[in-house]
Amino acid sequence: MKKLFILLIISSFTFLLYSQDETKNRVDDLRKDAINVYMVAPSYIKKEVPFINYVRDKEVADLIIIDTRQETGSGGSEITFFIEGQFRCSGVMDTVKFYISPDDTEEEIRSKQVRLLKMVLMRYIIGTPLEEFVDITFSESISEEVSSDKWNNWVFETAIYGSLDGRESLKSSTLGTDLNADWVTSEWKINIGLNYDRSYTVYDYGDIHTSNTNKFTNVSGDVVKSLSNHWSVGLSADFFNSIYSNYDHLITF
Repeated sequence: MKKLFILLIISSFTFLLYSQDETKNRVDDLRKDAINVYMVAPSYIKKEVPFINYVRDKEVADLIIIDTRQETGSGGSEITFFIEGQFRCSGVMDTVKFYISPDDTEEEIRSKQVRLLKMVLMRYIIGTPLEEFVDITFSESISEEVSSDKWNNWVFETAIYGSLDGRESLKSSTLGTDLNADWVTSEWKINIGLNYDRSYTVYDYGDIHTSNTNKFTNVSGDVVKSLSNHWSVGLSADFFNSIYSNYDHLITF
């Protein structure tokens, strides 16, 4: 019984060592794939931005980041990141700035600096195995609609068309127009359309001389209200006037 107990302890210890080695190997593999960054980084940045390798030699760095701080006229500060790439980030040249209010605390300044640094580095994390462990969140609630649309979500389309055909025995002309207005939001959809077409044809075959006029008018509209992600309720209406179809007035709902 005593031997069995000792074997269980040894097995558990061996499994623990194996698990630790496996975890360490995985961390080492991720660290190997991380980009090398040269920058003067205090401990809080290294803690909050752990997905890069902080190197002390510019000659082995994929990114060189130099930050400067300059006082502004309002009593605050302007912090600038100058970014230069080489090796895996060859060709990169970038400058990013953010501003500090005179009322910002040291904690707020550090948070702004870390947040901006993370945003700057994301473009270089994409495409590496580390991107699997990155989660991007947006903390502010904003409307789904475009608030800067001066047309208030209305879209207008218009078209005018026509044709002429002149021959000895046949002459024809066509003129038409299309007008459409659409208003679409997450809750409503409204469509109004107008189509007018007029054609005139003259036939002249010896003793036979005749003409034909064809007119078509269509006014349509749709109003739809969204009830859920899959259901809506609406009304459609159409007005027709067509000589060809022998409609003087046709209204449908």
